[in-house]
Amino acid sequence: MTGRLFQSAYIGQLRAEVRQPLLAGAGRQYTKVAGPVSDSLVGVTGVQQGMLIAAINEKMSELDAHQALDAMIREVEFQYWQYRAAWEQEQNMQQHLDDVRTAAEMIRDRAKVGGPGGGQSWVARFDDIVLTTEIEQEDARANLLNHESNLKRLVGWQLTKDSLITPVSRPSEAPLVSDEQSCFFEATMYRPELQRSKAQIQSLTLQRDAARGLRKPRLDFVGNYHLNGFGDHLVASSSFDGKTLAGFNDATAALLRGNQAGWQLGFQFQYPVGSRLAKTQQANLEFQIARANAILKEQKTEIMHEIAGSIREIERSQFSVRNHRRRVDAARNRVASMMEEYKVKGTADLLAEVMSAQQLLRQAERSEAQSLAEYMTAQTDLIWRTGKLSETHEIRLADTAKRKQRL
Repeated sequence: MTGRLFQSAYIGQLRAEVRQPLLAGAGRQYTKVAGPVSDSLVGVTGVQQGMLIAAINEKMSELDAHQALDAMIREVEFQYWQYRAAWEQEQNMQQHLDDVRTAAEMIRDRAKVGGPGGGQSWVARFDDIVLTTEIEQEDARANLLNHESNLKRLVGWQLTKDSLITPVSRPSEAPLVSDEQSCFFEATMYRPELQRSKAQIQSLTLQRDAARGLRKPRLDFVGNYHLNGFGDHLVASSSFDGKTLAGFNDATAALLRGNQAGWQLGFQFQYPVGSRLAKTQQANLEFQIARANAILKEQKTEIMHEIAGSIREIERSQFSVRNHRRRVDAARNRVASMMEEYKVKGTADLLAEVMSAQQLLRQAERSEAQSLAEYMTAQTDLIWRTGKLSETHEIRLADTAKRKQRL
């Protein structure tokens, strides 16, 4: 072809450019928040690509995991106290069944020898009491197994039919005095939901400030250096082409020789009329900040009501524990006095009344166990609502603990 040195030609270029924003997108803070500014404001899709925003997002992910951990601990502790109450109730019912069977055997022995209080009507009556108690004991056993299954499911244990979990930790009957204001202050410091909302507001505020900076005109200092190369072939064994002294048979070798270099220095100015994209982005972020602040305020109000409700539940359960303890003491005194009377008279009527008093005692003890479980779960609920449940049990997320050790 006319005007061409070779029939075919390969052209290549290596280019390095340095761009320093001086107005829009300038400064380390902008880069930490939004990342490097794009070549054109038209291509801006957000100001959240920086390392600082990424660190805040990682923190929010950790807070989500922390919230899930607290919820799991709360559920396990709730289930444990319910299981302990069911375990004590089943033990209590088994003891009552043994007492009823012993009394029925005494009535049968008297009926065999024709002793007082040993008629067949009393035998039938005590047999009915035994059967009724066996049904109640079986119901208590089934309830215990259901609670054990739920507890093992939560902690990831396998179900076993041979043995039951024996609860070791006993409920505390010590009175708990809680101050609503101090609990709310702790909640504002430790609740993962509030910390996440605050981190979200921090992230949006940083993005809003970065977006505000994009409303300035775009003025960049630009410098570049480039290498040019061309040749008859893209890659050849020799640069000799038979036409030039430099040799352009190999385009790659010509490019890497660096004999055809160029550079540029200057300023680039750009200012979109009206800056509508940057203004819209800033307005959108300000709306998100207002929305996040409203959510945070509502969360604080809700948490305040939750804490007040938890404290009321603790006070109610404390009152219930005290009353059930008095009820148990009264029932024990009644059983003791009736046993003394039965030892003197030994009639079947008195034995039936003793069994009835023992049944009331067992019911009172079961109610006391349930009230203690409610008292412990109320304490757990209050600690959970202050955001310190995992800290109270000294449980940490592995990645968070390692990161704190590095810091």
